[in-house]
Amino acid sequence: MSHDHHNLERARPSRRGLMLSALLVITLVAGFATTTQHLAHSADSDGLKPRSVVLLIGDGFGPSQVTLARHFAQRPLILDGMPVTGRALTASLTGPVTDSAAATTALASGTRTNNRVIGLDADGHELETIFDQAHGRGLSTGVVTNMRLTHATPACFYAHARHRQQEKLIASQLLTSTLDVALGGGSRYFTDEMREEAAQAGFHLVTERHDLTQARGSETRLLGLFTPGHMSYTIDLPTDDARREPTLAEMTAAALDHLAQLGKPFMLMVEGGRIDHAGHRHDATSTAQEGLAFDDTVSLVLDFARNAEDVLVVVTADHATGGLALTEHLDIAAMRQVTASAQHVVDTALEDAGKDASPDEVGKHIWSLAKEHLGCTLTPANLKLVLAESSARAKATVVGHIASLGLGAIYIPLQEQDRQLTGGHDGADVPVWAWGPGASAFSGTYQNTGIPKRIAAALGLAKQADQESTTR
Repeated sequence: MSHDHHNLERARPSRRGLMLSALLVITLVAGFATTTQHLAHSADSDGLKPRSVVLLIGDGFGPSQVTLARHFAQRPLILDGMPVTGRALTASLTGPVTDSAAATTALASGTRTNNRVIGLDADGHELETIFDQAHGRGLSTGVVTNMRLTHATPACFYAHARHRQQEKLIASQLLTSTLDVALGGGSRYFTDEMREEAAQAGFHLVTERHDLTQARGSETRLLGLFTPGHMSYTIDLPTDDARREPTLAEMTAAALDHLAQLGKPFMLMVEGGRIDHAGHRHDATSTAQEGLAFDDTVSLVLDFARNAEDVLVVVTADHATGGLALTEHLDIAAMRQVTASAQHVVDTALEDAGKDASPDEVGKHIWSLAKEHLGCTLTPANLKLVLAESSARAKATVVGHIASLGLGAIYIPLQEQDRQLTGGHDGADVPVWAWGPGASAFSGTYQNTGIPKRIAAALGLAKQADQESTTR
């Protein structure tokens, strides 16, 4: 990205003033008490051990992202009612700011490593994961993500690679893994030959939303490849029943149903990954919507766990993204009028303009779609900054940054993001929530490596959780 971003002009929508903020606070306070009451009575059960565990990871879902989702919803989150809360430190061996590969290696294996590394320690040795331990004790395992299945977070639970971008290698490792369920995007990394190998390995392949219900009750392994790349932002998904792409909650429901049909205890990892991508694009509205979609998925999992009575639910994030700050000018009313992601605006503008279009023509399309879908009127200076970027992602980041600034949400300066190896992550501690038998072990402050160790202890896979200090 170019570095001339210090003169970004605000393109601010209209405001309704302080009355909305006051009403919002009253609504949140009243609703929080109800949500907390609803879940608290089903908290940790003394002396009981879970048979199954669901670990939900909100990629990029740091404290500010959680707060923004709550304000956007104008009600408490389901997460707010989970009775056990903690805090995890996220630094990798590379430094104070981790990426998803190092962070999720820690969450999957209990060992810190370097950024961009999948399932290997600092010396390149393969790490045993919590899934390996679970499978060794007869548990079924599965991953669900709205990212590519070969992306860093899901990959850390079944693969080992020196660099997260080795996605062809990671895809091949998925086929030889012990996973019983794998649902997400990334079909472009699975060739026809690999799909035949998947069938031979016992996977039933599904590629559309309606296939999920048709696969119900199958005793085979379940592989879902719904999009060539990452799955759509929630805000960009069609709302009709004919849509081909499932939501994160729909995939999670299918995974839980399938694992339950297998008749064994299980461990499932669910990633709400596009929270992180919205943060990288500096797109506050998409961040909020992805946060709510993740919270809806948590709600679905908690309903399942309440009925099963022997399921531990743990929710956390791998890291925060974007250095998001919510200012006193935060305009939720205007934010709720946004109808597309910044990335969708740019991608559509480039498609409509055509590959041979002049910069001025591209600029006109971006200006028009930003006004229509983001409620953002880009100034000539704004457009100059957008068009100076060469890639669609970089253009979308500038558009998202300007639109969010107008809504009262501020991100890491773009020139600083350019300098970061992780492309805009920040080093904030991340929340941890837990519910069900074994949940009480997740209170307090600890390294993210303590999460899989506490899960292993709860399942009886280890004698006790490693009580790590907060400084190493």
